[in-house]
Amino acid sequence: MKSINITPFAPEQTEKPKIRKKVIFFDTTLRDGEQGPNAGMTSEEKLVLATKIARTGVDRMELGFPASGDDKATIKQIVAKFNQEGLETEVCGLARANKHDIDACVEALKEAKNPFIHTFISTSKIHIKEKLQKTHREVLQKISESISYAKAASKLSTGREWPVEWSAEDATRTNPRFLIYAVRAAIEAGADRINLPDTVGHGNSSKTGWMFKEVIKNCRDEIEKARLEGREIEFSCHNHNDRATAVAGSINALINGAIQVEGCLGNFGERAGNTNLIHLAEQIEANGNAISETEDFYHELNTKLLIPTHNMICRVLGQEIHPKDPVSGSDIAAHGAGIHMDGQEKAGAKAYNVVNQAKYGANDPENTTGPRSGDAHIINALRTFGVVGSKKFQSAEEKQIIHQLSESIKLSSGKTNGIFPAQVLFEYSNRYEGFSDLEFKIMPDGKLRVSFIHNNQLQIFFGDISEGNSEIAGLAQAISTFTGQSIDIIDQIERKKISLPEIEARYESETNGGAKLPEYVGAHSRAICQVTIANEKQKFSARTTGKNAQQATLEAIFQSAWPMIRQKIGGKSLGNSYFEELEHAANAVNQ
Repeated sequence: MKSINITPFAPEQTEKPKIRKKVIFFDTTLRDGEQGPNAGMTSEEKLVLATKIARTGVDRMELGFPASGDDKATIKQIVAKFNQEGLETEVCGLARANKHDIDACVEALKEAKNPFIHTFISTSKIHIKEKLQKTHREVLQKISESISYAKAASKLSTGREWPVEWSAEDATRTNPRFLIYAVRAAIEAGADRINLPDTVGHGNSSKTGWMFKEVIKNCRDEIEKARLEGREIEFSCHNHNDRATAVAGSINALINGAIQVEGCLGNFGERAGNTNLIHLAEQIEANGNAISETEDFYHELNTKLLIPTHNMICRVLGQEIHPKDPVSGSDIAAHGAGIHMDGQEKAGAKAYNVVNQAKYGANDPENTTGPRSGDAHIINALRTFGVVGSKKFQSAEEKQIIHQLSESIKLSSGKTNGIFPAQVLFEYSNRYEGFSDLEFKIMPDGKLRVSFIHNNQLQIFFGDISEGNSEIAGLAQAISTFTGQSIDIIDQIERKKISLPEIEARYESETNGGAKLPEYVGAHSRAICQVTIANEKQKFSARTTGKNAQQATLEAIFQSAWPMIRQKIGGKSLGNSYFEELEHAANAVNQ
């Protein structure tokens, strides 16, 4: 057999030791993140979010645009809170290249422990000519004047010069020669940090890396002169994700000389958003030693706080994390395919999961059962609740019941795009334990009556909704009282599932220039609600559908709590005694 000769891919396998290089994380959630559509925040919300973002360990934060609206007052409040809580994150405000904006920055940040000024001006031809209506020479002059003024204004106000970061807005669409002239002018004027943004998401990742390489190469003399003066020039990237290249572009910038990456803790920012710093953190965690041939990248973030902080920002903005979002999404570590779930049962999570979401503060996900899950997942779910024993010792009858249950679930799970383990147990009780007639009813005395039949027995319990309690809170209270286990609703997600005719009608409208939608649109929509509850030991989830969100939510809470309810009232396990009971019942019917 002919031999195979493979050249090692990974740069980490090179013999030459690498230089450790810390990536500086610059968070702009409170400034650029707020500039996205439907993303406004109140001063109170910014004040709360600022400390949470700082505690993730980001190195620098952009707190807002002090010359705009009430940002100056808000930034002063944030600075005071940082000082009170001992947070030493470097903080800045954004300023255009004029004295008014720079003065506003200095005024807002003068009490901060570690302030700096971030000033910018456009450098691309289209921006200079059409937006600024200036000449290239005038722009170079504004760069020098604004940076020099920022240095002088900060020293006049606080007795010390603050670091100044200068940004070339729309750098990736700027003529490379003029960009180099602009960077030289910025360094000579006293800038400490040079940011080369892909403002409109125009560049590809390779072009972004090339831009940094060429600028740094052609500014060596200015960089060296600054170093002799005591200034270490840092290069920074600030990418937008319009063409899905923000993280890749940031990595290429790091490879080619950048040390700072600007972005948000999530998919926030103008249009398609900034670089998602959580995605970047995962890349560095997983591949920091393999990105560059000469450098080993690392960060100092508290990764355990990243997903909880991302969730918090989403809730403030009234947004949701897409379930497929890399690192943060709820689907990232969950599976619906039987082959994958069986593989995980045998080999552990690493069989199919490469992202350890727990490292980023996420709770362990629950696999859902769907049309492709297979009998093995049904068995695993039922084994969790003690309904079946070891997979190896199932009888033929037991296997038949499990297979029938699996086929039933495959038909029904499409309504909600999969069901959770607690609902597998609920389906089992529906088919084999005589569960029926679930009803939620508000009584005249202000109580919520919950009733159902199980094993030919009527079960009834009550929850109090008389003193402002919602039906949802009343149901949680009723289940807690009935089971003797304190439960909390720890997550609740509602969305709408529209009917297939409406989906087709909307498609026709979108492909025909916005044609008028038929009158029935919206009439057949159904609510889908997903709920997660927890007792002292574990958590359970359920996802249900109904004509309205209230009904779907109540049923989801009940189904997620079914393992605890069933434990209280008793249930039947599969085994010899159960099959004897089935045979007895069949004989009685025949006689």
